[in-house]
Amino acid sequence: MVNPTKIDRLTTVYETQEFVKSIDSSMINFLYVSPKKYKRDLYVNSKILNELDSMFINYKLLLKEDFDANGYTDLIVTGEKYRHSFDVFAIMNQGNETYRVEYLTISGINDFPVYPKLVYKENLPVIELYGHARMFDDTMGNISKRTLTYNVNQQAFLEYNAKPLQKEVAKIEFSRSGCFGKCPVFDLILYKDKPSTLKAKAYNFSKTYEFGKEEGIFETMIDEDNFAKISQLINYINSSTLKSTYFAAGTCQETLDLKITFADGTIKAINDYGGMGTNGLVLLYNKLSRLRFNQDWKKL
Repeated sequence: MVNPTKIDRLTTVYETQEFVKSIDSSMINFLYVSPKKYKRDLYVNSKILNELDSMFINYKLLLKEDFDANGYTDLIVTGEKYRHSFDVFAIMNQGNETYRVEYLTISGINDFPVYPKLVYKENLPVIELYGHARMFDDTMGNISKRTLTYNVNQQAFLEYNAKPLQKEVAKIEFSRSGCFGKCPVFDLILYKDKPSTLKAKAYNFSKTYEFGKEEGIFETMIDEDNFAKISQLINYINSSTLKSTYFAAGTCQETLDLKITFADGTIKAINDYGGMGTNGLVLLYNKLSRLRFNQDWKKL
C-alpha cells in the first residue's frame, strides 16, 4: 500500500517543476522540459530524434512508481538542472515529505533529449532510457537504450540484471589519471584479507599541488563491510559483460583504469576515458574513490 504524499497530488508540469525546485537547494534552477520539446530548432532534421518521437507518440510526462518498495511514490522527471544539459532525474520519496534526487542519466553535458519509459520486468518497476547512442557509449548514429532498476542494497539505480555473478573478488586495482583541472590523481590496490595500498599523487588530501611532490603512499586493512559491498556491486553489474574500453565525448577529461582479479583467476580490465561507462561503473568508481577518506590509512 502506497502512502499518499505531494508526489501523488502532482498533475501539471508547472506544479512538478516548482515541487522539484523546493525539495533540494541544488535544484533551485531546475527547468522541466519534455524530450518532445528540447532543442527542437537544433535537431529539426535529426533522423534519430524523428525515430524517437515516433516511438513515443503517447509520451507520458509524469512517471510515478514506488521504485524502492518503501511504501511511497517516487517520481521521474526530465529537464535541465544546469542550462544546456538535458537529464533524467528520479525523485526518491523517503516519507515524511523528505526526498532525494538521483541522476538517471550520467551527469555531464547531455545536449540530446532522452525519453524515459516505465516498464516491468519480473514484477519489478524498470526505467528504460532511450536516446542518441553517443550519450550512452562510443558508438554513433543509432538509438540506444539503458535499462535501469533501483537496487535496494546499493541504494542506487543500476543497469537491470536478473542474474548477478556469484564470484569472489580477490584484488581490485583502481586509478584516476587527473584532468585539465583539480581532479584527484591516485592508485589504489585493494585486498580482502591483507593490507591495501593507496598511492596519493595529487588533489586527494591537499587542494594544491607542487610539481614532483606527491602526497605519499598509505596502507590499511579495508574493513570487511566496505569490501563486501564493493564486491557485491561488482557481481551485480556483471563486470564480465562490460566493455574493456569506454570513451566519453569531450577533451581534457580524466581516465579511470579498473582491474578486477577474481579468486578463480579470471581478470576484468576496463579503461574509461571520462568515467561515464555505465551507471553501475560510475557508482563503483565513486565507492572506490571514497575509500580514500572512510578508511584508517597510515602513511608509510
